Amino acid sequence: MAKIPARSLRYYIKRLFHDQGNAYHDGAIYELTPQQAQTFAEYVENVSFPALEKIELDIDQAVQDYRKQRDDIRTSSRYDSNESERAYQLQQLRQDLDEKIHDLSAKYNEAVQLTRADLAKRSAEIDTTDEARSRAREIVDMAAVQLSFTSNQADVLRLLDAQLDQQDADVKTAVGLQFAKLLPAIKDDTAREAAGAVYSQLESAGMRDFKSKMHYLDILTRDHSPTAAYNQMKLIELRQGGEQR
Repeated sequence: MAKIPARSLRYYIKRLFHDQGNAYHDGAIYELTPQQAQTFAEYVENVSFPALEKIELDIDQAVQDYRKQRDDIRTSSRYDSNESERAYQLQQLRQDLDEKIHDLSAKYNEAVQLTRADLAKRSAEIDTTDEARSRAREIVDMAAVQLSFTSNQADVLRLLDAQLDQQDADVKTAVGLQFAKLLPAIKDDTAREAAGAVYSQLESAGMRDFKSKMHYLDILTRDHSPTAAYNQMKLIELRQGGEQR
């Protein structure tokens, strides 16, 4: 049987754009061609879950193989004198496909849960070097002292934000793991807003990748069906008369 080619790469749309009369809305995931991905690189971010994509390709391949065998049975002269045997073979073929898709769908759902669990586990295991943790303690302890004695906490946090700009990703991650220590000392809304800006920078150093992947997984499982080819095939067969498969 002919093999299903790898599907176009999927991308999360960060900003709305239009291409050849089609709108690609922000906050959604689309399949783009390599040329589209290159042209609109600043608007998109690649979404890849290899384990899920493998199962989707297996489903697509099963549907393609079924169609080929179904059409061969439909047109074979072997059954011209025994239409009941043709109908039986078509029924068995479809039953085999239905069972295979059921099993693959269950496998897909299990893979989704395993992917979620793996992302959660790895996000909780973010680690840093001893040197980075030591430097982070110095930064956080100094900020805590300044927040305790200043009348303008927002300025302290803006200074912290600027200082973190000069640190490497490992130190930022270590500070992020200790940042919660500063929150009880922050008293006013302006300071909380400044603290949010600091945390955004820290999050990008360690946690953002995991949060993004979890978000993409939520969108993918909400908006995309792994059995789309199978569902479309069933609809076409129903329109064609069901038992005349």
